[in-house]
Amino acid sequence: MVDVMAKNYNWRIKRDYYNLINKGIKTLEIRVGYPDIKKVQKGDTITFKDYSNIRFEVVRVTRYEDFPEMLDNEDSSKAIPCVSKYKALEMYQEIYPEDKEALGVYVFELQKQMNDTKIYSLSALVNSHKLF
Repeated sequence: MVDVMAKNYNWRIKRDYYNLINKGIKTLEIRVGYPDIKKVQKGDTITFKDYSNIRFEVVRVTRYEDFPEMLDNEDSSKAIPCVSKYKALEMYQEIYPEDKEALGVYVFELQKQMNDTKIYSLSALVNSHKLF
């Protein structure tokens, strides 16, 4: 059931990372605490600009003080597959300078949303014999 209070956010992401999220290989998206990022809550959905309208449900949001704390508590392979925890730290600190990291590190666990509406509509047609 869709929560009417849930919001959808549209984020930018590199195509390689989007493809990994879409395939279910990358299930964690890591961001720093910009004001719009802090608003995202469990149950909200994320779409990614320029790729599709597929929605990914936020099943968990966890905040950490910095990248080392986050990497001590999260499986880095679910955020950046095939990269060691130490390489992941280096990559995040390259993207986000210290002043941005100081905003806090947010981990969003994502799950691809399945569209039950089409399935339901088809079964409703079959049950009402309007399909044939």
